[in-house]
Amino acid sequence: MHRRTGGSGNPNAIAAEHRSRGLLAAARGATEEAIRSLELALAAQAQRTLPYELGRTLLEKGTLERRVRRKRAAKHSLEQALTGQRPSKPTVRS
Repeated sequence: MHRRTGGSGNPNAIAAEHRSRGLLAAARGATEEAIRSLELALAAQAQRTLPYELGRTLLEKGTLERRVRRKRAAKHSLEQALTGQRPSKPTVRS
């Protein structure tokens, strides 16, 4: 997939590649690697967003964050997926 998307410069294709890598890493049990790949996908999607694809990426990221007990980050990602908001950094509440 990288050979097809790497030189294209298409942010949506690059985001799909990173999301796919994240899903494969999650299936192998490499959760931290999977989250990093999904964050790269979100960065690529910020350049030209397709709302459905953004929602899919945020849903996967939130699910993985819950798996590693990052509850605040997971809640933020899942709420963004639900509302269709663009990604932003979660606010820290005390």
